[in-house]
Amino acid sequence: MESQIKIKGWCKEYPGERPPRFLRAFLLFFIGIEESHGYDLIEKLKNMGIHYENYELGYVYKTL
Repeated sequence: MESQIKIKGWCKEYPGERPPRFLRAFLLFFIGIEESHGYDLIEKLKNMGIHYENYELGYVYKTL
């Protein structure tokens, strides 16, 4: 019996079913430079050209 559950895509530019592995590296990099929190880190990702839908932002908080 095949599972009918589909996992949402990470973002439109990334075809995978889960967050890309580079997310953790970018977050650690930003935190290493200066103390940052969720929303600030999301803004830094956006400034790098990585944009997510609102429902996808939870991956950032889950990764933290």
